[in-house]
Amino acid sequence: MSGERYPVAEELIVLRCVKCHIQFGIPVAAYHALKRSSDRFCCPFEHGQSFAPGETDEEKIARLEKRIEDRDESIAMLRRRIAARDGVITKLRKRIGDG
Repeated sequence: MSGERYPVAEELIVLRCVKCHIQFGIPVAAYHALKRSSDRFCCPFEHGQSFAPGETDEEKIARLEKRIEDRDESIAMLRRRIAARDGVITKLRKRIGDG
């Protein structure tokens, strides 16, 4: 049976065992359930695995959206500072030109 392939009707997420590094697949729904619950599961060679508790997908999205918003504010502030400096430069050039 080694190397045989079987068609799978559902999409799988490929994981890698933290101990033996074998790749194995689990259904998408099971992956998300395990991520949310932090329950333990095993690789095909029965090495225990679990997802470290962390932020949910929703929390990650919110954090990244906040980062984008902060960056947008920083860009807007820098553009205002550049415009202000351009104004000062123009004023100084005019003053120098008028002598």
